[in-house]
Amino acid sequence: MNSGKLALGLVVGATIGAAIGIIFAPAKGKVLRRKIQSMSVKEADVLKDKYNGFAENMSKKYEKAKENIVDFAHQSMNTNHEKVKTAENN
Repeated sequence: MNSGKLALGLVVGATIGAAIGIIFAPAKGKVLRRKIQSMSVKEADVLKDKYNGFAENMSKKYEKAKENIVDFAHQSMNTNHEKVKTAENN
């Protein structure tokens, strides 16, 4: 095995081990877990706000597209109706 890969594996393993140790440490870990939970709740709120903004924007675009399609259909029907009247009169 390459010594560089071995060293990298040891560093990554030590980092992961330290992170797990900090998270699950008795007293300070509880405080850290509360902070992590608090941060995750805040981030969830931010994501909800972004999702709601996105959903509202998409809803507005959908309604606008629907209006455009209905308007186009009415214009097409009126144009066809006028063509039929013109053809009947000739």
